[in-house]
Amino acid sequence: MVVTPQMYRVIVIASLVLGVFSAFIDLIFPQAIPTPLNVAYNNWLNLRAGSPFPAAIVGIGFVVAGIAATVGLCLFKAWSRPLALLSTLGAIIGYPMVGPVLESGWTSLATYLSAVCWGAAIAFSYSEPISQRFAARAN
Repeated sequence: MVVTPQMYRVIVIASLVLGVFSAFIDLIFPQAIPTPLNVAYNNWLNLRAGSPFPAAIVGIGFVVAGIAATVGLCLFKAWSRPLALLSTLGAIIGYPMVGPVLESGWTSLATYLSAVCWGAAIAFSYSEPISQRFAARAN
């Protein structure tokens, strides 16, 4: 199957939409996480030492880079492919530093689907015929 530019954009946008949606699922449906588990997790968060501020600044930087890369990928900008790779690598390296996370199965599903779409978008951006669109924009 040949991936058309329209299909490619759908994959990139699906990654973004699923990622944003996953950030809000547990807020929209708080009953997805049992109350005692949520209380225990919040108590644990309150006991943690240290400020999350420095990590949050770095995380926001990767989010901004990811959004810029997403827009660039949709517009077939040559700079977006390396930015997508670097922001993904940075997120992967930093993710273990977040620590334990409490999320529902639905949130996990949306997050994983977003990651699969993002990985496909990066891979397709380096393969024919989509890579030709990026090369044409670089010239």
